Amino acid sequence: MPYKYLYIDDESNDKVIPYAEGLSNAELIIIPIQVGKINKEFILTKLENYDGVLMDLRTDIEPDEHGNSSDFTGSVWGQHIRDLVTIGDLKKDIPIIVYSHESKLKEIYFKDMTSNNIFDRFLTKNIFDKK
Repeated sequence: MPYKYLYIDDESNDKVIPYAEGLSNAELIIIPIQVGKINKEFILTKLENYDGVLMDLRTDIEPDEHGNSSDFTGSVWGQHIRDLVTIGDLKKDIPIIVYSHESKLKEIYFKDMTSNNIFDRFLTKNIFDKK
């Protein structure tokens, strides 16, 4: 049975779906969702159906198709998930992987040591950028 990861991003589906398809294979299924659909209730009721989370680092930049945008970055969402596990509201502790462009990883992730403790790994989106 393949692993199933939720992929949370603020970019439009025409950008996000190719990233998800590029990472998916017979052993790993990536399910993309725009960050505007994420809230505490979603995390508590849906996250248990996944084996992990891919999280864009800057989920607070692009609005969704309805013009809504997130006030929170991927680090804040990641910390919120970790807090929910710690206090027992979320029963399943799953890996959280930051998935962002190399430039944003350099600007933020590699400089912010606290966010390094939130995420289990990092992946760069640049492997799918058109040259």
